[in-house]
Amino acid sequence: MRTSILSALAYIFAIAICGGPPPALAQGAFGIGERKVLPCFEKEFHFFEQLKLPVTKWGEPKPGATPQWNVDRLMEYFSDDRILYTDVNDVYGERVITRAALQEALTERKGLAYEILTGMARRYSTPYKQYSQLTFMHRDDGTTIVDMAGSHKVTFRIDGSKRVVTRIEYLVEPG
Repeated sequence: MRTSILSALAYIFAIAICGGPPPALAQGAFGIGERKVLPCFEKEFHFFEQLKLPVTKWGEPKPGATPQWNVDRLMEYFSDDRILYTDVNDVYGERVITRAALQEALTERKGLAYEILTGMARRYSTPYKQYSQLTFMHRDDGTTIVDMAGSHKVTFRIDGSKRVVTRIEYLVEPG
């Protein structure tokens, strides 16, 4: 109940801030057709689009597909100093990933940062609301939080003319 009220409030504020309701996203009860977002959230949305994995003719991730990312282009979406990562299942708490470590992990296609983004890419590339529906929320401090179907929250801040990722939270508990 509380989540639906918060979602409704976020939707109302988005309409007020961005000047109109978002276009329809879904095809069918659970599927996501063409993804469209309000113009004020396009920069954050493009980050998720960069993560997408190769898909089948049905629009789902190809089995065993690995990311085909342009690392330099993807790095444009990250803070110049670091990102913070939290996992609800991680007993070590918040982890700090430097920009250099992030770039190395993406280039070498291994390590924690690579696994984090690959997991997000798999979920985002699955075109069903329960896996990849995005909810956008502007905060008073100028940041934007994007919730991906309750599995991940990604925080962006303004950096000049772009939006950069400063925090990724993984929220799914086992079971």
